[in-house]
Amino acid sequence: GVPKSITTEAFVIRQRKLPSKDNIVTLFTHDVGKISVLAKGIKSITSRRLSHTQTLNLITVVLRKHHDYWYLNETSLISAFSTIKNDEAKANLMYLLVYVLDRLLPDSQQELEIYRKTKKFITEIAKSTDDLTGQWSLFLNNLMQVLGYSQNQKSITELYRIIEELTNEKIPLRII
Repeated sequence: GVPKSITTEAFVIRQRKLPSKDNIVTLFTHDVGKISVLAKGIKSITSRRLSHTQTLNLITVVLRKHHDYWYLNETSLISAFSTIKNDEAKANLMYLLVYVLDRLLPDSQQELEIYRKTKKFITEIAKSTDDLTGQWSLFLNNLMQVLGYSQNQKSITELYRIIEELTNEKIPLRII
């Protein structure tokens, strides 16, 4: 079975604020895939975790499992990818990325290949000066193939159509 407590690396892909001092944070983790965790007391003044759990941050997390729920115990920041967040085109692309990961990754299932490729992609975009669309197309094609939604290379438009069919939602295209 899964241990009661794990330390793993994770990308923050979504944050939902609760009326209380708590948030629900969706993480794409190295060890257990995509999971939602309860961050208790995260909005209290003394909590450093709030800045760590901004969308797209790469963090190390200590998670505790209790009655089928994951709790976020500790965080430390590996990278906030500020070069991405300060560049509108890159930031928009990353929000599209986390949107797709949030919708398409299965819950609680380790996806090592996708995790590694996501990390490589984000790191490349952070440094990249040129063809964001080309890199996105390669990444998205690979993601869709690994997840079994596509067998061959397709245009971004075709991939978006497939994603919209799978999710029954319009992709929030602020870009490309």
